[in-house]
Amino acid sequence: MATTLRDIADRCGVAISTVSRALRDDELVTIKTRQRIAEIARTMGYSPNLAARTLVGSRTNTIWFLVSDMTNKYQQTIAEHTSRFFADNGYDVSVVSYHGSWERFAQLLRRLNHGVTDGAIVVSAAKQGEEELNVLERKGFPLVFADRKLESATQPTVTTDNVAGTTHLLELMCENGAEKFVILFTDQNSVERTRFRSAVEYLGQKGIPFTFGDNFSPEFAAGNKKIGILATWPHKIEDFVAQHSSHGRPPYLYGVFDSWHGEPYPASRVFVCKQNFKAIAEKSAQLLLEMLNGGVVTETLHLIPPEEYETICSRIASVF
Repeated sequence: MATTLRDIADRCGVAISTVSRALRDDELVTIKTRQRIAEIARTMGYSPNLAARTLVGSRTNTIWFLVSDMTNKYQQTIAEHTSRFFADNGYDVSVVSYHGSWERFAQLLRRLNHGVTDGAIVVSAAKQGEEELNVLERKGFPLVFADRKLESATQPTVTTDNVAGTTHLLELMCENGAEKFVILFTDQNSVERTRFRSAVEYLGQKGIPFTFGDNFSPEFAAGNKKIGILATWPHKIEDFVAQHSSHGRPPYLYGVFDSWHGEPYPASRVFVCKQNFKAIAEKSAQLLLEMLNGGVVTETLHLIPPEEYETICSRIASVF
């Protein structure tokens, strides 16, 4: 017959509730008592029924960190800080990937309904899952979006102040002589769409000429006016410049987010808006913990200012 909590409690001379707390590493039980109970449980061959524990207590003391893939270093940064935060608050974090499959993303959201974890932080670029998220919201399941969200989702989102980041990149480029712009933001996710709208609105209000990557023409590149090229990722700019090298090499300025590696030629300068992923992770975790403890988060959008702006200058003197 399997060893039970009552068996261990009788051996230790304590209440069953004390054994239960000790084996869950509850700090309400002293370290010395926890260690003694754990050792006796081990010698008695006790094996906890985690599934039954979840059903009875409705808590798993785990958090899911749901990501599109595990190779993105920025998502890794958020996962690392999230894990540290919850470890300090008695939770384990499981990183779960949907591998860019929106069918799997929806499937994992449905699994959240089944008590596999107490709450979740989601980094999503998906455009599906609205029905599953609505079910979770009606159930009151604790969930926070970090960095990106589904446009239709009503759960709290913590993200960079992308309007401020995009606007300041444009200001820096204009201050350094950019007189017209190429916008390379896409419709891929909520972050890209916000940056796209912010750039179009700023340039439209200032009356500064701009075009989009697909509409770039030799006529737009003609002359000696400096052209600012704005994108989220460096490779978008590199691919664009390589594709249009036959149009000549007008003076360029680049604006990107997070990083730029190597020489910016044929640009004279690259302006980099660095997001504060640590702050995004910590704010997301704080909100989720508040929800786990029964709190209600009424504000749906939480904006984190960019961490800093870096300027990278070309070492090639003949750019201009």
